Amino acid sequence: MTDASSWLSSASAGETADEKVVYTPHQFMCMGNCSLKCTVRDGRLSKVEPNDHVEKRYQRCCMKGISEIEHVYSPDRLQAPMKRVGERGSNEFVAITWDEARDIIGEELKKAWDAYGKQSVYVSKSNEPRFELLTPLLGAGTGVEPGIDRGVGNGLDPSMGGDGFGNATSESRDWVNTKTLIMTGCNYLETSMMQASFFFDAKEAGCDIIVVDPHFSTTASKACEWVPIKPGTDPALFLAMVTYVLKNKLYDEDFMRKHTSFPFLVSAEDGTLLRAGEGETAYMVWDAASNTAVPYEQAVDTAVLEGEFEVNGVRCTTVFSQLKTTQEQYTTAWAAEKTGIVQEKIEELARKYATSGPSVIAHGQGGSDKYSNPDVEGHAIALLVALTGNVGIPGGSVGQFVGGQGYSAALAAWELPEEFAEAELPLRADLFPVEENDVHVIISLGNTLQQYYANMDVTKEWLKSLDFILHVGMYYEDSVAWADVVLPVCSKFEDTV
Repeated sequence: MTDASSWLSSASAGETADEKVVYTPHQFMCMGNCSLKCTVRDGRLSKVEPNDHVEKRYQRCCMKGISEIEHVYSPDRLQAPMKRVGERGSNEFVAITWDEARDIIGEELKKAWDAYGKQSVYVSKSNEPRFELLTPLLGAGTGVEPGIDRGVGNGLDPSMGGDGFGNATSESRDWVNTKTLIMTGCNYLETSMMQASFFFDAKEAGCDIIVVDPHFSTTASKACEWVPIKPGTDPALFLAMVTYVLKNKLYDEDFMRKHTSFPFLVSAEDGTLLRAGEGETAYMVWDAASNTAVPYEQAVDTAVLEGEFEVNGVRCTTVFSQLKTTQEQYTTAWAAEKTGIVQEKIEELARKYATSGPSVIAHGQGGSDKYSNPDVEGHAIALLVALTGNVGIPGGSVGQFVGGQGYSAALAAWELPEEFAEAELPLRADLFPVEENDVHVIISLGNTLQQYYANMDVTKEWLKSLDFILHVGMYYEDSVAWADVVLPVCSKFEDTV
């Protein structure tokens, strides 16, 4: 056996596999934007690696991205259409064919349309799957789901023109221009690993990164400073910072005149804003030049921010004056007791944010949003931005940066015919279980029943009262139990590869 040449030969493959490589970012589900190189062999995803066809700093992916094979071939995937055979919530189903499922769904939708109209069907959308055309084609309602995942955005977006999530007004790549970055309710270095380099680039450029978090997270360990806070008290911190900025006149009056409602006149009697007509510029302000009330567009640079006035027999003050009065109760001493952060530190945070140069408040998605007061937090953050002008400038922004966000050109699309339009619903979806409404059918795309309706005890009773529930998803998740018919789908990732 000193020589193997007579009995050992080279192996040869009996058949060549059909193999291709697909380059793709990770899909919308996690928002991490992993840049992936995927090997598909004989129609089956067989290997996932970091992408080698992009800039080196983007040639990385987290464990979620690289384990996409387990995601695609999970034993928990829904494999066939199912219909309910037990009580709603009992998780008792039998497999049916696609034709059977189609007939049941069609019959139930027609019954609802005939009895209540198309607005009686509501499409509840999760991150994945999306099926954007489904809602207008059915004439159903959708998109009024603030829910427990969106509370900070609910408070922030009305002032910023956002979409309910409190999405950032710039990308994290811009942090290199930021002087003070306050991060709250997020663990960015773990949830947005692909953009971690931007965090360290900012720190190296001299950005003072301050993490406000109950936990000493990975992000806190790499920041310039960690400020522990009692869970759920973030609104108190930001309210007190607003009061400190007001009390010490650390605000930007020019920005406030040109870009906020602070100079608008408000009736001291009933709290309504005075208007000269319709439109965004029709609000009345007190003009310092003419010493009279005029429409805002006539006094953008000379509007008075504070004071009491009389206009056509109506006693008035300004929005800014009103804010200063209502904020007096939210002192830094009050917030110190609520948050567990010492008063001096709260004042230091407010001073740094307002005066150190371009500043950012990066709130989380899935942290303080899970409490009952996140809309207050969003309002307070919006006030800080409005007072200081830390938005729309290099290094100055606000919002949640999960996944780094990012912007791209919108692709052109054909417009749908007029008869295909979504129904307009006057009620937020989280109020469906507790207020009278005309929704009788829910089409749940993903695990939305647990994500968007908060009080599950109340929601369960409401779900039992609905005429029909269709669940469309990839996994045997919590919302499946409440469906009458369940349809399995592919992930966007599978659609790509």
